[in-house]
Amino acid sequence: MIDEIAPPNAPPIGNVTFKVRFRPQKVPFSGQTNWLELTGRGEIEFAAGSIHLRGKRNEFFGFGSAANVAFQRGQVVNVLQSGKLLRFDVLTPEQPTVAVQFQTAGEDIARKIAAALPDTVTEAAARTIAEAKDFESRLQSVGSKARATLALVALNVLVFVFLSVKGAGVFVPDGDVAVRWGSNFGPMTLGGQWWRLLTSTFIHFGIFHLVLNMFALYQAGALVERMYGSAHFLALYLFAGVSGSVASVLWHPSINSAGASGAIFGVFGGLLVFMLDKRNRVPMSVMAATRNSALAFIGYNLLNGFSHAGIDNAAHLGGLIGGALMGFMLARPLDVAQRRAPLPRLVGASLLGVLLLGSATYAFFPSDGPALQEMKFQQALIDFAPKEANALGAYSEIVKRLQAGTLDRAGAAREIEYSIIPQWDKLYYSLAAAKLAEGSKRLDVQYGLTLYCDFRRKHLRLVSAALRTGDPRIEKDAAQALEQVQAQLETLKRVAKAR
Repeated sequence: MIDEIAPPNAPPIGNVTFKVRFRPQKVPFSGQTNWLELTGRGEIEFAAGSIHLRGKRNEFFGFGSAANVAFQRGQVVNVLQSGKLLRFDVLTPEQPTVAVQFQTAGEDIARKIAAALPDTVTEAAARTIAEAKDFESRLQSVGSKARATLALVALNVLVFVFLSVKGAGVFVPDGDVAVRWGSNFGPMTLGGQWWRLLTSTFIHFGIFHLVLNMFALYQAGALVERMYGSAHFLALYLFAGVSGSVASVLWHPSINSAGASGAIFGVFGGLLVFMLDKRNRVPMSVMAATRNSALAFIGYNLLNGFSHAGIDNAAHLGGLIGGALMGFMLARPLDVAQRRAPLPRLVGASLLGVLLLGSATYAFFPSDGPALQEMKFQQALIDFAPKEANALGAYSEIVKRLQAGTLDRAGAAREIEYSIIPQWDKLYYSLAAAKLAEGSKRLDVQYGLTLYCDFRRKHLRLVSAALRTGDPRIEKDAAQALEQVQAQLETLKRVAKAR
C-alpha cells in the first residue's frame, strides 16, 4: 500500500545522478498506463530542466540492450513513494502516460528524488489514491491482522521438518512416509481414514513444493485474512483445503496427493468473491488490480497443471470452488458494527459447507463397482506387508521360546492356534474380500497372495497338531506344507518381477 504522496515541490536539482534498480511491473496503478521497459540496474540523472533514465531494455530474459530515455521535468506527474520504491508517470504526446518504477538504495534517497520531482497529480490518480486510502482505512478499522496466515505457514514448515526427520525427504520425497503420516492416498482415505482429507493439506513433497506454496499463501493470505477476519479466514482456508482433497480423491482415487495448493486456491477464490461483492464496497481501482493478479495466478497455475504431469489440478479446482463458496457465505463489509457476533455466521456457514461437501462426496463416489473393489484390494495390499511381518515375527518368538525351554509344547500349540493362525485368517479374508473384475490386472496377484496365506494357515494348523500329539506323521505333513509355502513365495517373486 502507498505510504505517501510526494511532498510539495522543492527547487529543481541539476547534474545529480542516483543509482537505481528498475522494476517494470505490468500492474498499472491508475489510468491507461504503459510501463517504460527498463529493467535491472540503472540510474536517474537530473540535468537542469531535464531528466535522463539509463538502463537496459526488458527484452530477452533481462538481457536487453542499453537505453537512455530523456524527458522534461514538467512532464512528470503522479509521484508516489513507498519506502525505497518510487513510481511516477511521464506525460508524452503519443500516449496518455508512460509509467516509471524503480527502487533506490535507501528510503532517504527515494525521498530526495521525490522531492525533486513535480507534485502534479492527475484527476484519475488523485481519485485512485483516495479510494486506496479509504479502503486501507476501512481495513484498519476492523483491526484484522494476518495472525492465522503466519500460524498456517509456521505449521506447514514444522510438519515438513518433522516428516523430513522421519525420512520423508527434503529434496526427493518418499511417498511411503507421506502415506504413513497422513497424505491423501485414495485407498486409505476412501477406506475410512477420512481425516487424511485434512492432514494431507499440511504435507508437502519436497522443499520446493513447500516454498512455492508458502510464498503464495503468505502473499495472498495476509490480505484475505484482513478482509475476512482471522476466524472466518481460517474456516475458509480449511474448508477449501478439504474441498480440494475431496475433488482429488474423487477424480483420481488411486494416487497419493498432498500439499496446501488446494487451500491456497481457495484463498484466491475467497479473494475474488470478496472483491466482487458490492456490499463490501471495494473501489474499482483496487478491485481491478487485485482481481487481475488473482486471475493471473489461477489461470497460470491451472494451465501449468493441465500441461504437466504430476500436478493435481483436481485439488486446485476443488479448492477454488470451495474457497469461493465459503467466501460467499462468510464475507462481511469492512465495518465494525456489521462484524459483531460473528459466531452464528461462522458456525452456520461451516455446517452448511460440511453438509454440501458430504453430499457431493456421497453423490459422486460409487458405493460399489470395479473401481471400489480395486481400491479395497489396494488397501489390503498396503496393509499386507506390515501385518505379514507381525505374524511371522510372533511365530518366530514362539519357536525361540520353545527351543529355549521357556515354553512347553502344549503352550506353543495353544499360542499358535489362538494368536498366530487368526492373523493369517484376517490376511486371507482381507485379500479375498475384493471382488475384482474378470479383466483386472491384479487377479493373478490376488490369487497368488490368498493361496500363500492359505498355505501358511495349513502349515500352522499342522504344526499346532504335531506339538499337541507328537505324531511323526503330522510332523512330516507339516514339513511338506512348509515346502508349499516356500514354493508359493518363489512363485510370487517371479510374478512381481514380471510385472
